[in-house]
Amino acid sequence: MGNKNHKLKKIRKFISPPTLDELPVEILYKILDELDVSTIFISLYHVCKRFDKILSSYNKYHLNFKNISLTNFNLICSRIHPEQVTELTLSDDDDNLGIIELFLSKFSFHTFTRLHSLTLIQINNEEFLNQILISIADRNSLVNLSSIKIINVDETYGDLFIEVIMTVLTKPSLRQVYFDLSYSRTTTNPLPWIEQCSIKQLTFRGICTVNFVRNTLICVPTLEIFKVDDFDFDEEIDLNHIPTHQEDDSSEEENYENQLTRKVQFASIESTNNLKSLTLNACSMSMSKLEWVLQEIITLKRFRLITAPLYDDESILDGYRWESLVSNMEKFQFVFSVNLSNDSKWDADTCIEKFQTPFWINEKQWFVTLEKYDDEIILYTLPYLNNFFVLKNESNLFEYRSTANENLLLKIQSMNNVHDLYIDASNMKKSQLEVTNFVYILFNSSIYFRIFLFLVFLMLQIYISMVNGQNQKHF
Repeated sequence: MGNKNHKLKKIRKFISPPTLDELPVEILYKILDELDVSTIFISLYHVCKRFDKILSSYNKYHLNFKNISLTNFNLICSRIHPEQVTELTLSDDDDNLGIIELFLSKFSFHTFTRLHSLTLIQINNEEFLNQILISIADRNSLVNLSSIKIINVDETYGDLFIEVIMTVLTKPSLRQVYFDLSYSRTTTNPLPWIEQCSIKQLTFRGICTVNFVRNTLICVPTLEIFKVDDFDFDEEIDLNHIPTHQEDDSSEEENYENQLTRKVQFASIESTNNLKSLTLNACSMSMSKLEWVLQEIITLKRFRLITAPLYDDESILDGYRWESLVSNMEKFQFVFSVNLSNDSKWDADTCIEKFQTPFWINEKQWFVTLEKYDDEIILYTLPYLNNFFVLKNESNLFEYRSTANENLLLKIQSMNNVHDLYIDASNMKKSQLEVTNFVYILFNSSIYFRIFLFLVFLMLQIYISMVNGQNQKHF
């Protein structure tokens, strides 16, 4: 009997799952990969000696000091070693005032030997920012740094910042750069490249002059992905356009037609052969300028295009015109929001037909949806590109078209990218909710988004009923 119990204990021990502190260190490392640093050092530290030993040997910490309390900041700084950190986020915004100064008093950037990624947010003290960047610019320090991200929407930087940041960009290890800096606050010739760089992905939240784009592609021949809001052509000379007396004598209507159809020509960009992806997030360029850009950068395989507010070049809605420009691309995604002129002859059926050719439907399988609200046209590829969607009020001349009517799966997935819904409820009436585009959005969205929209729809119905009831009481 004793032998049987002994065997049962052995079997139970064999088949029972291990406790957390019995797991192999490799599995515990994987768990740590998914936890934020505050959870690790507040909840796991001093649980047992084995955990303390693992936490001291783990070397993939992601330090995010944005929205952190001073108590937790001091606790983490006392328990971590710089060589264990691979990602670091520093913020000096209103929720983290004084954190940067404290951090620099505790650590030297040269000691973060394994650092791969650095994010700097709202560091308004230029002295502190330059102190950080000068440490990074040293070729012998942070040799593993591959990504840098700087976000600041308030501060004006001086010449030293520009000089230091350009030196940082020449680090051989650097591959990804993200700048949310308005160059109008820094210098009229933003980021003058010093020497060739090894960057592969470059993102600017702002407008770049075409000349800056030229210099970038020359000094960053390895660039594969380029994201920017827009290109500025103000300093460019159209080599095809030489004003004549005949043009001066022509009518305004004729000049407008010529602007829509004529081709433009500027000094060549001389694009690198490695640039494969271009994103324009707030494009105000005319269609003729877009044509010139795409004909200059012939290596593109992926193109994302979102027009700026109040965009008014109707020719961007011409599917025939786009075919020759994007024929060699693997992916073309866009959201065109175009304001029509008062005398516009634009027609929804004619427009959608130009996106129903074999090129769009069969060869590329790129499907589009069109919405018309009075004098505004919204034309976009499916799935919808942006992570937000604006639900507008009903218009008197609302129209809806789609080339994906027979593609049920795509219609279901058409709003999969949408995380935020904005509803313009100003002057909205109950009758509008019953007949507005809300219905087709509801049926064109992913299942989870449709459920959410349905709940919002019900709440709006209740709200408007309550408002109408209160209004009736006053009578």
